[in-house]
This record gives sequence, structure tokens and C-alpha cells, in this order.
Amino acid sequence: MKRALCSIGAGPHAALLALSAPTFRAYAERHGYELILSDAADPSRPPAWAKIAQLRSLLARFELVVWIDADAVVVDASTDIAAELPPDRDLALVRHAYHNQLVPNTGVMVLRSGAYARGLLERVWDAPDLVEHPWWDNAALLAALGYRLPGSLAPGPRGVAHRLARRALGRELRPCAPAHPSDFLAGVHFLGTKWNSIFHDQAAHPRIVHCLGTPVEQRLRDMRAVLAAAGAGSPD
Repeated sequence: MKRALCSIGAGPHAALLALSAPTFRAYAERHGYELILSDAADPSRPPAWAKIAQLRSLLARFELVVWIDADAVVVDASTDIAAELPPDRDLALVRHAYHNQLVPNTGVMVLRSGAYARGLLERVWDAPDLVEHPWWDNAALLAALGYRLPGSLAPGPRGVAHRLARRALGRELRPCAPAHPSDFLAGVHFLGTKWNSIFHDQAAHPRIVHCLGTPVEQRLRDMRAVLAAAGAGSPD
């Protein structure tokens, strides 16, 4: 099977990829992936959307593609993530628990080539109302899977009201959750958090640690700390 592991570090994210790339390279060599890294972004869209363009291109050439965000590092390379994708599913990713929500996160994904992936990524790309959404491509993928997006991220006064309510109540009044029928949702397998461990939803023994949601300089510090800790001992 032709398989690729890919990531993009465009602009200031190039520094993130410089830290994560050695862990990606070691993982790719160990499990038989072609490693494809890029610093290119589509100037017509925010940089996060380059992920979708790259995946669409690579899935035309490879039978299976693994994506890992540039601000994530592999800390335990012992297991091949592709082995987690059941034969009757075409997309695997983690969903994170916070604010009483379970939110799928596109920071780490496994995609099998075929009609499902083509259709899903086309739907994600063709979501002009979400191009500038705070969750970028992640918001568009959630919409394609039939999810309702959190009220606190809505534009204008409505979003402000939801954010104030979330601070006061400690929960989303309009949480992210499946709300609409979607043929794509049946093709998803949800991975354990060890494959995309984040600060707000940490795995006890992570395989990939994702340092997201902070300025680049903070992410760099967090990634260095994760790598230093991983060098001191191997997770189970």
C-alpha cells in the first residue's frame, strides 16, 4: 500500500514544523510512510486551509494518508496509527471533551483514498461561509459531518452573548454536537486521545502531543518541553 504522512508549516509555522519534523521522519521511516512536508499555503485562504488542499492532492496518489499538524510531536512511535482505522471506515480522528462537548479535531487524521475522502474533502473545501471561521477547516469538516458549531463562536452580538453565558455557567449553551443528518459521519472512526493529546484533554500515555491554541512562541516552548520530557523516558 502506498502511504504518506504529511504536514505543512507555512509562514511563522515553519518554526513549529522544524521542531516536529524529526519526529514525523522517524515515525514515517519506522512504519513505511513517504514523508511529505511543505511550507506552501494558498494565498486566497487563511493558511490552515492548505491542509485540505494537500490532502486532496495526496489522496489522488496514495492509498492512505496521515496528517499531523505542525504544532504536534510524536512522542511514542511504537504503534502505526493506520492500524487503528477499521476496514469499514475511511476517516479516523480524535474528538476532545471540553465545555461539555465532544469535538472532533483535525490536527491528526487518517484518511483512506476513495469516493468517501473525495466527497468529504470537496464538501469541506466548498464551504465559503466557514473560510474565516475561528476553527477554519475544522469547522467545515464538522459541518460536513452534520455537527452544529458552538454558539460562542457565532459572529456578532449572538456570539458575544454565548461567550458571556459560557463564562458565567461554565458550559456552552449551544454546544458543538451532531445535529443534522450526514452520510459522512458513518465513515468516521474516533481514535483515543493518545493520538492527539491536548492540554485541555490530555491522555495518560500519549503517542502524539498537540500544542495548539496559543501564540507560536508559546507553542514552541511547549513543544520543546514535550520533546525534552519524552527524551527522559518512553511512554507505555
